[in-house]
Amino acid sequence: MGDLIDNDFLISLVEARPVLWDKTLNTFKDRNLTRDAWREVCCALKNDFEVMEDKEKNAFGKEVTKRWGNLRDAFSKSKRKLKECKKSGAGVRTIKNYIYADQMQFLNKLFQTREVAESFECRTDNNQDEGVDVDTLPEAPLPTKETSEILEFQMGVLEVISKVKNKRKNTTQPQLLPPQNTFLLS
Repeated sequence: MGDLIDNDFLISLVEARPVLWDKTLNTFKDRNLTRDAWREVCCALKNDFEVMEDKEKNAFGKEVTKRWGNLRDAFSKSKRKLKECKKSGAGVRTIKNYIYADQMQFLNKLFQTREVAESFECRTDNNQDEGVDVDTLPEAPLPTKETSEILEFQMGVLEVISKVKNKRKNTTQPQLLPPQNTFLLS
């Protein structure tokens, strides 16, 4: 049954129905619109879809949505691999372009990298509190001379704190004598 699904045609059908892929739309969460859109896709992929029994319709519909999910996930994975390959220090690797990458470019809207502020950077008035939305966690930066110096300084501070604690522990505290000449005011 799954062999009857043409991936190129499926991609173009889904692209024409943003309710199936564009999470930024309010209609994306509308189950009725989504169900109707998948029904349209299934009818386009299989001419006799409307005359099939309900059990067969459900099986075919599940197969179509599963195939779309696999195509979308493979596209996402290929984009992630390309991004990792372009990182500084990643070495030279040849990555094959995903077979449906050109047809699935419409999904780039969902995978856009958003601006991420580094924790050690100074903020300017221009970028302060602009409501920058973070898509993914920032990757850990490679240690630089500056971060190495900061870590060295922090380790030195911890060492001083540890020495102070040990000194306080080892010095004897003067014992308070019990009060002998106490009186109460009444």
